[in-house]
Amino acid sequence: MRILIVEDDEFVSHILKKQLSARRYAVDIAKDGKEGFDYAEAAPYDLIILDVQLPKLNGVHLCQKLRQSKFTTPILMLTAQTDISLKVNALDSGADDYLTKPFHHDELLSRVRALLRRSHDSGSPLLLWGKLQLDPSNLAVSYDNSPLTLTPKEFGLLELFLRNPKRIFKSDAILQSLWDFADFPSEETVRTHIKRLRYKLKSYGVEDILETVYGMGYRLSKPPLPSEKPSCGDDKLVDGEDPSSLEVRYHVQHLWKTQLRDRALERIGVLEKAIMGITQGELPDELYENAVQIAHKFAGSLGMFGLSQASAEAREIEQLLHQIHGLFHTEEAVKLNTRSMIKRYYELQSQIQGAMVRFKIELSGNMDDISA
Repeated sequence: MRILIVEDDEFVSHILKKQLSARRYAVDIAKDGKEGFDYAEAAPYDLIILDVQLPKLNGVHLCQKLRQSKFTTPILMLTAQTDISLKVNALDSGADDYLTKPFHHDELLSRVRALLRRSHDSGSPLLLWGKLQLDPSNLAVSYDNSPLTLTPKEFGLLELFLRNPKRIFKSDAILQSLWDFADFPSEETVRTHIKRLRYKLKSYGVEDILETVYGMGYRLSKPPLPSEKPSCGDDKLVDGEDPSSLEVRYHVQHLWKTQLRDRALERIGVLEKAIMGITQGELPDELYENAVQIAHKFAGSLGMFGLSQASAEAREIEQLLHQIHGLFHTEEAVKLNTRSMIKRYYELQSQIQGAMVRFKIELSGNMDDISA
């Protein structure tokens, strides 16, 4: 399954890619609305996740453009704003679902699975083929109630055929469904993975699940007729190997340390300059707009690192910046709001610096746990 993320905030896009990749999805990232539309035209995506506030072409207009261009791909829209009118506007533009940042990754994954089920006309979370069961939510596969161990690409291949039981897939279609642009192999790789999947399933007792249609591609074979009805309780799926929450947490912390920490400090610096400008009575429009954008992005992304308090402080800073910039406020109101914003700024700064120290300590400990 292939997902496109259209998000200009690298904090959010990197985390989303880590979380979705850990669930066996192939993920591409576009950084603005125009690039997002180009990506959507270039490959067949199973789901598009896009932010409302995007440069060049905002999320609502991108969604409208996709629908006007006859794209039926499910769209999940994200925003850090809680205004109900924005939610209505997003859904009316053609989005299938809407999620407010910051959000818990479990809620995101649940909505992703629901949208994918809906797009494939499958009400059940389980994908079945005779005694074979695949549970996308738990990344679990079993045959005759015995768990199977598959690699991420083997799992993705099997899921692709189970979701599309009547479709014949050419090698290039499989490539477009399971590999992102950053890791695009040759068609020979597809044939190798098909061969390995067949061999591994056969070793578990699953015979002839994939059929070669010569000159056309591959398709799912018809399931064997059941030999007997399972007894009560036999249809319970045995848990397979689920990505360790410890390992996912490590990847998020590692991402912060290696790619996002310095960017966070840069953003803090811009907010500090804006506050200094306000206290001195000089706030250039460009600095104001940058500060508002940074506060907005912090509000949407920090909660995804577990910094819910910092996210709330950033949201308050964004609102205070809007209030201060309004011409209808008196000088006394500006001073009052400035004092409140300075207080929240230092709290935000403290939260981020504390997270840097905590992540550094936990990162070292998690490496030992994962390698144990």
